[in-house]
Amino acid sequence: MISGIVYSGASSSSLGDVLTWHDLQGRRVWVHTRQGQGSSRWLISLSIQIYEDSLPKVSEQEKKLRLKLASSQEYLGIGELTATSFREIAVSELLAIHSDNIFELLSKREKAKGSRVELTSEVRSKESKGPSTFRFDSISEIANLGANSGDAILIAKIYSQMSLTGSRSVAKKTADALGVNVQLIHMALRVARRNDWLTSNGAGKAGGLLTPQGEKAFREFNGPERMKAILNSDWKYTN
Repeated sequence: MISGIVYSGASSSSLGDVLTWHDLQGRRVWVHTRQGQGSSRWLISLSIQIYEDSLPKVSEQEKKLRLKLASSQEYLGIGELTATSFREIAVSELLAIHSDNIFELLSKREKAKGSRVELTSEVRSKESKGPSTFRFDSISEIANLGANSGDAILIAKIYSQMSLTGSRSVAKKTADALGVNVQLIHMALRVARRNDWLTSNGAGKAGGLLTPQGEKAFREFNGPERMKAILNSDWKYTN
């Protein structure tokens, strides 16, 4: 195992913040400790980097930046990180919240883009009572409409944004965000891929991004305004 160390302090006998890195198989672990009372040291933080290929050499710039960040970290000495601290962290829950936060950010950016597109401001779908009520096409309607389904490309667009969040259950997260059945999402994705609107990450793998043809279809089907209005309004789904 390859390891290294950088530290702050006048000498090795009076250490302040100490950073060590440890290269494991495909991972680099950074450990940050700080001088405590007497000869004790407090574990302040631990971070993990994952590499697909061989681990690169730690540059002098990275050493300086990491040490500067470590030195600026406030620590009140109330307690330290332990193995129990890491076991108490619900990683899957944090990743889900992280994914939701990214989707919200992407949605806000899409709304801002949509507000600059000159399209009709009132959006109505089948059997809607007004611009704030929406009804998605049913599974069979999307299948029959195929390339003429505005809902298929709209769902594909939201799915592509959800793919960027790192979520492992992209279709389910998309269904939850829209309040529809996940089978509807799957049908819309099949239509989108059949029409070269959405890329594929391979058989059985989740995720995908809109192709240039997909982005064009999204705009042609009034997608920016529909998406902006749907995410801002109460609407209903009828299967």
